[in-house]
Amino acid sequence: MLFCQINFPITFHILTAADNITYGQIFWTDDCALVIFRYSMNCQIFDNALFNLFKSVVILVKNLSPIGEGFTDMLAQAYDAKIPVVQFDSGIWAKDIEALDAAGKNPILSSVATSNYDAAKVDAQNLFEALKADIAAADKYVVGVIQHDETQTGIDRAAGFVDEFKALADAAATTKGKYVIGKEVKPGDADNAYKAALEALYEKGANAIFMTNEGVVKQVYDAIAAAGAKYDAIKFCGYDAGSKQIEWMKATTGPKLVGAVAQDSFQIGYQAVEQAVFALEGKEITVYDKYCINATVLETGNDSFRRYIIIYE
Repeated sequence: MLFCQINFPITFHILTAADNITYGQIFWTDDCALVIFRYSMNCQIFDNALFNLFKSVVILVKNLSPIGEGFTDMLAQAYDAKIPVVQFDSGIWAKDIEALDAAGKNPILSSVATSNYDAAKVDAQNLFEALKADIAAADKYVVGVIQHDETQTGIDRAAGFVDEFKALADAAATTKGKYVIGKEVKPGDADNAYKAALEALYEKGANAIFMTNEGVVKQVYDAIAAAGAKYDAIKFCGYDAGSKQIEWMKATTGPKLVGAVAQDSFQIGYQAVEQAVFALEGKEITVYDKYCINATVLETGNDSFRRYIIIYE
């Protein structure tokens, strides 16, 4: 368990999956004010925290799939106990929030995240700019999309890209009617699903492919590395900022990764904690609706993003 301090006497207990905490193993001090749940944490930990914390703020990130599912009863209890909640990143499952709203017991004061739909539109804008001359010169240009799963995240990213790309391509006389978009939707990364999606799009004659998360990028990058020159004519575009994606952008041979879009993870966390602290201090809270953090475009040949984007493995 990690502890950190800010400029007034509140202790932050930051729990990660590595803590492997189960019921009865959490002990809280009187000044404990905020719990941050990260990936793959279970509902029991939230339940423990809720019954051991005092008037506190709980920031929720991702739970198991579906993301953030199963917190309805505990959040209703937080509402009854007047415990303010700020969520960030994927946050609570949308259907759970609908149930809390219907019951009039939603304690979530603010949500801080990147809009997956809007960020994917940024990807479409940059990829279209890179492809428009090729589309204009083609009889039929095939743009593929590999959607990493069927959660709202996957749906929004694919839809944002497709909607924006179509709008741009249809608005230009040189590209209108000269392209098609094909999509491969997978339930996750098991059994090399994304490699299979790559092959399916290749068989459909894809000239360019948008990949909706880093998991797709990793599998596709490994596939093209093992395939010789097979995919060299395809241009790719990604989402997220993993180390493999950065490696691909810097590559000087093989298929080109034109660029990617990444959320500003630092600002998501920073502003979420800021809202939590404001709630504790009785200050005005910004009622974000998951659209407050801008996406950052990562481009081939531009290393400047390393100063402010968190690169993960």
